[in-house]
Amino acid sequence: MRRFYLFPGKSGNYFAQIMDLNTGTVVVTRSTRTTNRDEAAIIAGEWLKNGFPVARVQAYRRTVEATGGLKNILQSIEKTSDLDPAAALQIADALRRRGLISFPVVKPGKGNRDFIEYLKEFWDWEKSPYIREKLNRGYKIGKRHALESGNRIARNWEPFFRGRTLDTITREDIKKFSLWLGETKNDKGEKYSANYLNAILIAGFTPLKWAAAEKIIPADPTDGLLRFSGTIKKRGVLTPQEAGELFSMPWKDERVRIANRLAATTGLRLGEVLALRESDLEPVKPILYVRHSWSIDGLKAPKTNEERRAILLPEIRAELLALLKDNPHQGGDRFIFYSARPDTPLSENMLVRGLHEAIEKLNENLKAENREQEKIDQKGRNIVFHSWRHYYSARMLDEAEAEEIMRTTGHKTKAVFDDYADHIEAENLEKMGKVAAKVFANIVKFERKGA
Repeated sequence: MRRFYLFPGKSGNYFAQIMDLNTGTVVVTRSTRTTNRDEAAIIAGEWLKNGFPVARVQAYRRTVEATGGLKNILQSIEKTSDLDPAAALQIADALRRRGLISFPVVKPGKGNRDFIEYLKEFWDWEKSPYIREKLNRGYKIGKRHALESGNRIARNWEPFFRGRTLDTITREDIKKFSLWLGETKNDKGEKYSANYLNAILIAGFTPLKWAAAEKIIPADPTDGLLRFSGTIKKRGVLTPQEAGELFSMPWKDERVRIANRLAATTGLRLGEVLALRESDLEPVKPILYVRHSWSIDGLKAPKTNEERRAILLPEIRAELLALLKDNPHQGGDRFIFYSARPDTPLSENMLVRGLHEAIEKLNENLKAENREQEKIDQKGRNIVFHSWRHYYSARMLDEAEAEEIMRTTGHKTKAVFDDYADHIEAENLEKMGKVAAKVFANIVKFERKGA
């Protein structure tokens, strides 16, 4: 079948009848406005190649197929029995090349699902095949990490990618998202830190990389993309004088005060402090067994997966024993830093908020004593609960070798320990006990004001 036929009209001008080769039907019939057959054939050929001008709108051109054959094309697609996925991809690819669709053309499959729903399920602790796979193979992944990643998806990825399917996400989409993310600001009009932004990217990058590895999508759209660059703000460290004054005044909650003092004089992590139970206290010797860490997962192994021992100053040990005596729960291996529930210790927020409130109270006292120049800039110096771990390491370095301190703090590498230092066998524990008693005298030996 020919693509077009010519026939003369009543006026003598030749008309071109354009045909649909698939259906054998006439797409459109239009006058060439010439009485010369050869010229008419040339004009019809140009229409097939380039489209033809619409009357009165010469600047707009439309293809022959789109003029009168769209209905026929759609009917042909619906009725053609041998239309398979490969042919469908060719049709979609043709539309993409003409700029009518912008997403990549891929074969329908597992990736043809809502992108945001996929990301949320990926970080759902109960539903995620990724999490199940990691745990089955012995890798560590915490509920907190999954929860925070899911929150980042809902807060940052969902507004940008709402309505998209997983298999349509391109590298260009991710680049645009990164640029948009870099321009976002907090409530105070400040841009977010590189560390904060990278955590958001990782929440989406990890599911996309996994989808590519599992052949859910044909390629990883994040491959080779750069993350945000910037220096990570280091945690600040209080001076010995500031720490001494902080612990010399009463706190709102005695459990919170003792927990902070314990961290300052042992270097324990926040989760390790909360996880301490009655059995972790040596009955006679001033030794503390660090066997667990506490998070929303409950009790789990410490960060290094290794149990260790820490030396307790006599004053701190006495306070821990006093807390156990005041513990209202009876029976079982009770938490030292108890809460209203026997199976749950204090919340992390209580320890963190308690430290911040104590610093604010100290600043008020300094102002009342006309010592405002000595106030602690908590936010500017980035003073957090983990700062006690830095404080312990820095103070102990004044009297002991780094390798000896690392045995009590649980640092696995010298590089990590050195970052802290910049601002345990029986003999080692005994030596560390003597050193700690000397360097932390300002924290444990005092008469508390208002006590």
